[in-house]
Amino acid sequence: MDSDKLRLSLICILIYVVIAGFVTQIGLLTGPIASAYNKEVTSATAIFSFLTGGFLAGTFAAYFLLDYIRIKSMVLGYGLLLIISVSSISFIENYSVLPIFLGIIGFVTGISTCIAGIVIGRLWEAKKRESFFIGLDAAYNLGGVFFPFVTTYILLRQLPWAYCLLAVAVFVVIILFLSLQSSFTNINPDNNLPASQGKVEWNSGIVIAGVSLFLVIHGKYSIILWLPQYAQDVLALGPEEAGKLISSVFGTALIGSLAGVYIVAKIRIIYFICSAISIGALCGLLFTFAYSYATTLLIAATFGLAVSVLYNVFVVYGLNFVSQPSHKHISFIIVSSGIAATIAPYSSSVFVEWLGNPVAGLYAGSLSYFLAFSVLLLHVNIYPVLSARDQRVN
Repeated sequence: MDSDKLRLSLICILIYVVIAGFVTQIGLLTGPIASAYNKEVTSATAIFSFLTGGFLAGTFAAYFLLDYIRIKSMVLGYGLLLIISVSSISFIENYSVLPIFLGIIGFVTGISTCIAGIVIGRLWEAKKRESFFIGLDAAYNLGGVFFPFVTTYILLRQLPWAYCLLAVAVFVVIILFLSLQSSFTNINPDNNLPASQGKVEWNSGIVIAGVSLFLVIHGKYSIILWLPQYAQDVLALGPEEAGKLISSVFGTALIGSLAGVYIVAKIRIIYFICSAISIGALCGLLFTFAYSYATTLLIAATFGLAVSVLYNVFVVYGLNFVSQPSHKHISFIIVSSGIAATIAPYSSSVFVEWLGNPVAGLYAGSLSYFLAFSVLLLHVNIYPVLSARDQRVN
């Protein structure tokens, strides 16, 4: 197998590990940041909105930037900006500049999701492409398990909180090293050209992938946001037990993503997606029928397994409908998920206020999953008919 292709694939995997490194540390670092700068915890928490907002902005920007900048240049620029930002946070002890560097980190990591997607999309085809895309989710979940452990280790030894970000930067250095060793000609035969070549092909498959991912992410966050409150108000559980339910969701996500790589290699991806969505919708409803902590914990673990890879799998689904994957396709699908994650807290809150019970948040999540399933089912049955008609016309 081409060693250059393997290096490029490893770069994509490490990109998702880095994303997890920055995102999953947010909750653990708010307290140390507040103490270091003598600020309120709420203020320290709010400052991370620059990181998440920058991430969403980066996914938008990638839609246009990759029209003009080569992939290799983007990867090198991404790595250098991350190292500069993390180093600046470590050495410039000024709270006022912290949001700026967090925004830069979010922005370039948002772009990196599209970079990883276009690289995998151009490198691999068919089942290998599907497995590698799901491998990106596995890499993110692996980072989600690894970095909180590293963060806890650093903080327990009274080391500066910025060392936690430096731990992530180590992986960025590896990405830069691998990038310098790679030619990127497998992505684009003429490495002097940007990622976009010619007219971008759009069709219903790409649109359906974006719409479905929007609904799935909205459903996922609606359930995750309201499950702890439901557990405390209805099941009379304590905050610690309610928190463990969410930990169970993400704890089983790594297992689910690793299993997903194997399963997708064996079955059609649409069967995998529909099965996972169905289980997610069912779990959202089953939560409302569980009356013991043990049962709720089991349902939470099952929910985590089901939704663990429902992110990049939709990128794969959409790209299967185009002959030449473009960063615009990937950016569109990923932006759809970002918008869903942004509006889910508000839209689910409106639903809860309407029914006056946190169980409404769980219903809202299940409804989103059901709508996603319906959209996919409709598309699977209609697309072959439309394709056959277009072939007859042509």
